[in-house]
Amino acid sequence: PNKMRIDEIKQEPVVDAGPKHIPFHEFIQERQRKFAKQPWNIDPPKYDYKPVPMGNQVNFSDLPPNAIVMRQKYRHVDVATFYDSSPYTKFKSLWEQNSSIQKCAYLIGRFEMIDNNLTKKKKVSTSTQLSNKGTKLMCAKIYGLYEPPQKGDGRGVKLLKDHNEELIDSVINACNMERIGIVFTTLPRGGKKYNGDIFMSGQEIFTSARLQEKYKNKNTGFSKFITLITHIGLKEAQCFMISDQGVAMIKNGLISAGTTSLTDDKLDNYGFMKVNIPPSKIYIPGVINENKEIKQGTHFPPDALLVNIIATVAKNQEHLFNFVHFPSPQNATVDHVRKHLIHHKNEELHVALSDFNLLLYLTKVIDVELVIKIAKHVVKKERMNEDLVKKVKSQLKISVPGY
Repeated sequence: PNKMRIDEIKQEPVVDAGPKHIPFHEFIQERQRKFAKQPWNIDPPKYDYKPVPMGNQVNFSDLPPNAIVMRQKYRHVDVATFYDSSPYTKFKSLWEQNSSIQKCAYLIGRFEMIDNNLTKKKKVSTSTQLSNKGTKLMCAKIYGLYEPPQKGDGRGVKLLKDHNEELIDSVINACNMERIGIVFTTLPRGGKKYNGDIFMSGQEIFTSARLQEKYKNKNTGFSKFITLITHIGLKEAQCFMISDQGVAMIKNGLISAGTTSLTDDKLDNYGFMKVNIPPSKIYIPGVINENKEIKQGTHFPPDALLVNIIATVAKNQEHLFNFVHFPSPQNATVDHVRKHLIHHKNEELHVALSDFNLLLYLTKVIDVELVIKIAKHVVKKERMNEDLVKKVKSQLKISVPGY
């Protein structure tokens, strides 16, 4: 389908502009040609910066190499597309009612190779390298959002422990989807210190890198988990991944989010990353950024750790779920279920329950195996048999006219 930019009014051809990254499969094909006689060099580098305890027996050759920060040539995901934009629109408009508290939500969908129908931008020095039309791109197809337990303030949001995580994932999987990314809200931020806007805060980079590691492919060791940054009003949303090198640097404890201060601008490094100071008798590699060594305990701009992804909305929307009325599972109650069913009392049960947030909330009140069965009927748009309908009604224990 034709695509348009998020928050853009005109439905014009999507233009890809940003730092130069090529699709990962093309990067590998290029290396296969280049290293045909040296197949061990084909895979991209695996970064290992594990700290080393310093003792009498440590050889120089055992120490990990310095982390020379390089902009990643490839990207694991090329395009992030809302195939159903209504959950995102609802999330954004609810946040804008109280934008002083930042929010986040997991992006739910699936990854799929699609035809490349993007338009190349001309005469732009930073234009993204794109292959010719007819080639393939890796697309993150987004159909739903899930707001996990979180604590937000004016400058960001912290994820809290989700005691329902496994149950939530079982319903997501029953819908033939997975967690493919996260969206963070933000107010305008930046300034002279950052040479303009802050694309991602140090804390957002840290959180995203940890999530990329958590949701990586266990076979390949690579992640396709994306991060969307959404702004107030009509400003275009931006999509990123943290480079494989950046994920390894955070995983191995080389760097962390910059220190912050609301009262002293000099001490506020909200948009930077910090090189960590190791514990006594522990060696960690040096960090080199823009040909300069960044001393331990000091900060650096993280732009080279970011990989740009194109964010779009599909012109031809595909609604897996009929409704987006139900509140976030963190705020919902059984009474919301009762009101929802009264509102849709003339619908068959698989239609009435076709709301993603509602399905996720049901894991708190009825048997998860039953919710999984309901979810499968909902996404297939398939009528439930009489026995299943009876089980759902008896477990819900809600008196609703028409049910």
